[in-house]
Amino acid sequence: MSSFHDLGMPSVTTALCVERQGKVSQFLALLARYPSVYVDEELPETSIATLSTTSGTTGVPKLVMRTHRSYIEDADAGGFIPQWPGKKTFMNSPFSWIVGSLLDILDGYTRVQVDMWTPPENLHKLNAEIITREPVRSAFLTPPEVQGLLEYFSDVDNKPFDAVVSAGFLLTRQICEMFLKISHQLTMRYGASEGASVSFKVHRSSENFQDFNCGQLIKGTRVKFVNEDGTEMAPGIPGKLMLQMPGLFSGYMGQEELNKKVLTSDGWFVNNDIGYLDKEGDLFVIGRYDNVIRKNGQMVYPSLIEKAIRQHPMVDSVIVVPISEEGNQPKICACVVGKAYSTLTRDEVTKMVELESAKDGRVLTPPDLVLFLDSIPMNSRGKIKVSTVVQAVQAKLQL
Repeated sequence: MSSFHDLGMPSVTTALCVERQGKVSQFLALLARYPSVYVDEELPETSIATLSTTSGTTGVPKLVMRTHRSYIEDADAGGFIPQWPGKKTFMNSPFSWIVGSLLDILDGYTRVQVDMWTPPENLHKLNAEIITREPVRSAFLTPPEVQGLLEYFSDVDNKPFDAVVSAGFLLTRQICEMFLKISHQLTMRYGASEGASVSFKVHRSSENFQDFNCGQLIKGTRVKFVNEDGTEMAPGIPGKLMLQMPGLFSGYMGQEELNKKVLTSDGWFVNNDIGYLDKEGDLFVIGRYDNVIRKNGQMVYPSLIEKAIRQHPMVDSVIVVPISEEGNQPKICACVVGKAYSTLTRDEVTKMVELESAKDGRVLTPPDLVLFLDSIPMNSRGKIKVSTVVQAVQAKLQL
């Protein structure tokens, strides 16, 4: 096991990280509530090294406490150091700020990013200019960033990146193909704010691609899948994901009751994702446990319905959400954004679900409602906050 000082990490007890949209005055006010103490001595490995927020897609963001030991375990497992060419990498997403700092310290990478305290008028244009000028041949990118860069890098024979890493969303063939338009290689990493990487998979083409495949587990990581009463599921059957992994967090700050629910006495972290392992040992993650729709005693997985609908050539994006009516079973609503000049109909959307069900051998529940939208709201990381979509749908349907 490497020691704290052997890794060359800075002698600080705590680092508070603020989102780039935050105000400096707010950050300083928060910092004033926690008087800083300089410690000129060996720090305990169990002391808190960082506080970072979860993405907040399931509600209010939580403060994740990680110790110095958790980062040492991460380094030993190779959990966050990708094999990138060169020594410059572009990381402009808040999602990668903490990970980016560790790359700088542990592996000598130079991180290139935009000064976001004064946001530029056209961020995607500025990103493209910086990537070209540096030059940068590797990057950590989110889907919205890639979508924006495609306007400036459209030559498939002259891709700007040799390798791109991404994380934090369900990878579909459509998104994979978008990434591979600007990079020769995509490494998709699955992980959690409460730890680091759980698994990864490298894509150099979309041939033989499988939606939601998160790849092989990182060294030292164990998983199991349970139902609502905690019973372990049979192999290949979706269940709530539980993790044992290097670098696991020590809890959420100020939320002792929640910590008792998500951190078991025998060392498991109860994740909020739904998934399973296939026969080859690849991890598949098909959505969030909170987003599963319970209807007529069945578990309905929105991502599988979305996958079916997304295969229609006139569908640009889709999200499936439950719409509750007092005293009744929830209705399954497919919110669809069609491509420009699309004449997509409700019957065509439901037909895609029926076709996928017949092909896959898995019974899929077709949507009760199909709602066509101009866009689906996402945050800066390309994540959709389901509760926001549900509220918008209910307002539109006047429920």
